[in-house]
Amino acid sequence: MSRSAPQYDAAAVDELCAFRKPEAWDQLMFGLRLGDKPRCAIATTPKPTKILKALLAREGQDVVVSRSTSYDNRANLAPSFFDQIVRKYEGTRLGRQELEAELLDDTPGALWQRDKLDELRRDAAPEFRRIVVAIDPSGTQEGDETGIVAVGLAEDDHAYVLVDRSGQYAPTDWARHAVALYHRLHADRIVAETNFGGGMVEATIRMVDPNVAYTKRHGLAWQSRASRAGRRPL
Repeated sequence: MSRSAPQYDAAAVDELCAFRKPEAWDQLMFGLRLGDKPRCAIATTPKPTKILKALLAREGQDVVVSRSTSYDNRANLAPSFFDQIVRKYEGTRLGRQELEAELLDDTPGALWQRDKLDELRRDAAPEFRRIVVAIDPSGTQEGDETGIVAVGLAEDDHAYVLVDRSGQYAPTDWARHAVALYHRLHADRIVAETNFGGGMVEATIRMVDPNVAYTKRHGLAWQSRASRAGRRPL
């Protein structure tokens, strides 16, 4: 006994560019097939994904595009949003995307392009020889991001980014996030760049958990040694 697939004459999608599984969009389109003119309403922060770029290419044909900025929506937003977020990001590349709804292509010369990242995504993780949690602490007091990623080295010698917990944190907060990730993934060790902070980086981590396996690296020296050895640092 078979069941018919879901079908409908209208759909609404929020944050299309944040879909972790782009095939979900395909499945939605398969079911949008009832009535004389099935339609889908989409609201999203514009990011250069394949789906959004394909939709924008159809503007004026079967796609109608409406653009609005955070400034246009100011009457519906908290005053603190403009006092803090707009003041910080206005005029920046991120602000152009998030505040002014501008579609920005990948940064010229960027090592990683969005299309390549989407192509390399995997639904299931392989078996790993080792897992490390890497930390790149912020070097300023202005709330720059601290990089926190968990990376696994598989039997095929490929490295896989498992989790990204990067964000704007106070020192004790980024340490808690990194240690929690270390335990959740049963990682082999935490590796931290000490260009900024030196011994304070390890001390901050040890305040959260004194028993984690820890290795410090100085970014430029680490990269140089890895290059001479002909392998990626992990």
